[in-house]
Amino acid sequence: FYPHSSLVRVRWGKMGRCAKACGIASAALAILIAIGVYNTLLAEDMQVEAATPDLSIFDDFDFEKAVDRLGKAVRIRTVSYLPHEVSSPDNFFALHHLIETSFPLVHSHLKKEVIGKYSLVYYWEGSEIDLMPYMLMSHLDVVPVENDTLNKWTHEPFAGHVIDGYIYGRGTMDDKNGVFGILEAVEHMLKHGHKPRRSVYLAFGHDEEVTGLDGMSKIAQALQKRDVKLLFAMDEGGLISIDSVPGPDRPVALIGITEKGYVDVELTVEMDSGHSSMPPRPDTPLGVLSNALINIEAYEGKPNIEMVAMLWGHLQMKLPFWIRFILRNLSAFKPLLNYVLSQDPATNALIRTTFAPTMIKGSDKRNSLPISPTANINVRIAPGSSVAEVKNIITDAINDPRVKVTLHDEESTEPSPVSPVICDQFRLIQSSIMEINPDVYVAPFVMIGATDAHHLYGLTDYVYRFAPFRATKEDLKRFHGLNERISLDDFRSGIHLYYRIMKNADEYEAGPRREWASQAHAGHSAGGNTEL
Repeated sequence: FYPHSSLVRVRWGKMGRCAKACGIASAALAILIAIGVYNTLLAEDMQVEAATPDLSIFDDFDFEKAVDRLGKAVRIRTVSYLPHEVSSPDNFFALHHLIETSFPLVHSHLKKEVIGKYSLVYYWEGSEIDLMPYMLMSHLDVVPVENDTLNKWTHEPFAGHVIDGYIYGRGTMDDKNGVFGILEAVEHMLKHGHKPRRSVYLAFGHDEEVTGLDGMSKIAQALQKRDVKLLFAMDEGGLISIDSVPGPDRPVALIGITEKGYVDVELTVEMDSGHSSMPPRPDTPLGVLSNALINIEAYEGKPNIEMVAMLWGHLQMKLPFWIRFILRNLSAFKPLLNYVLSQDPATNALIRTTFAPTMIKGSDKRNSLPISPTANINVRIAPGSSVAEVKNIITDAINDPRVKVTLHDEESTEPSPVSPVICDQFRLIQSSIMEINPDVYVAPFVMIGATDAHHLYGLTDYVYRFAPFRATKEDLKRFHGLNERISLDDFRSGIHLYYRIMKNADEYEAGPRREWASQAHAGHSAGGNTEL
């Protein structure tokens, strides 16, 4: 009766199987989405509730004099140019003298040491000597101001002028504000008769801008010889980002918990040279070198978004639901996130090792082929990689035996270990920041640049990096750049923050205690000076 009934049954059978498969797929997708939503709903709020701090101790604080002292420090040109070289020793001695005359109580109550001729360490002994000490850090040196940029500064770079609510000059951001902020807080606490329960080291290196090998490195070595162990150390580093972290409805205080490694790599091509009128075939020396640079720039290493995920993880409850969904189900979205983060230079630098050609040298004459053209590659090494791996990567990327690859490893640093964030030490710093800055969130992140902090890991696993001021994306260009400045409000808040960290550290009970009763064998006592 139905001549095509068998065909209809076949078609309906296929459609039925297809519908069944689609139903199973839809159910599976619904289950996966439900699991993802469940994971998202389990997210914890990593922000802390910070109490309003008691800052009445500062009711009699003369902030104008503090600003004047920082301005005087800016006027002293403690510039670092090259590793293992102090070009103007008298300037560092002048800064030492300014610090000594500006903070007389610090110098009468704390033990001072000069290490490596120019770096300073102060030891403030606590009333309970068995409590593990901690360290607050900054550095005395600054980067140069190039002569050909002087006319681009709106205010003289070494004058320390106060203009429209800002202190201008080299070192206001990086990092004399930290040195003087710490010392202002300690001096004022001493003025009010405060003696800490927990001992604290104040450490100020003199060559942070050129590796810190003669400053903070030697400070760390000296303390290691005395078997000193630290509860935590806090150096400069992250700051309060106003517009660099998209998503949250508040500024984000970024605490550095690790930093990328650093190495310069020199590429050299040695080939027969001669007159430019008879260039060799098929490649000239500079042509070979140029191809090598092109191959290096084309290389993209395997991204690692774990550190970025940690940053966002601390902010997840302050973000839209769809972003939280991605973060809580990261494995499903890694390819997408890798692609998105790789498109912007700032976020790309957070997830992989970067290779940047910075210098190239050819011939000294316009009509001569170079004998040995060279190029420098500045490499910032992501956590999880190493200096040794960098050489292998570059050699493989170039794939040309005519290019010699040489590491300048005497000035290199390996990526730092990653300091814990789910711990009382991190929360102590986090809560202190939020006490002074109740309008911010706090999150950990990777430091792209190098600091003195990486020298401290022999003393503690808890090494953190935070500079107490606010900055927009435009302000970030002022670091090592033009018109460096810090607002008066930020300088005041920084002094308050160091005070609160010291007060909160005194109240810290959960952390480990020393296994020894005292450090009398280390030669620490109140007052006096020691030079090592």
